[in-house]
Amino acid sequence: AGMRLAAVFQHFGGSANTKGKAEVVSPSLNGTEIRDSFDDIDPPTLFRLAASIEPISTPTQKLIIFTQLNHPNDNVETVSIAIEYAWRELLFLRTGYNTGREEQTFPDLGAGLRYNIGFATMRFDYAFVNFKTLGATHRLTLSLGGFNL
Repeated sequence: AGMRLAAVFQHFGGSANTKGKAEVVSPSLNGTEIRDSFDDIDPPTLFRLAASIEPISTPTQKLIIFTQLNHPNDNVETVSIAIEYAWRELLFLRTGYNTGREEQTFPDLGAGLRYNIGFATMRFDYAFVNFKTLGATHRLTLSLGGFNL
């Protein structure tokens, strides 16, 4: 199949400035201070550019390779890379990695099951992520959707 591209530009706009007075309590000033001027506030603008390709796409299996660049104006730039393998739209295996994040020490790993139960579709997903501070984290998701009533 072909390649898919997407671009997103979020939270763009001019700076916001505040007016008025605020009473600021500061232990170092031994009391309160009245402020009537404030710095302008810029919105947390985010630009994302993503691409995906399906090098394998048959009725029984599918392989999707995905990458995304995240460029926030107020934080570090990151790149996400992920791969998903699907067998018969029933079993899913996933892995991915986020660059620019010091906390992540190992690629994410995941698996999922999708099952049609007649009136709806049930999904069970598991993900493993190893962080420096939090250690090994396990995420479980059970969802029910696509109701056919």
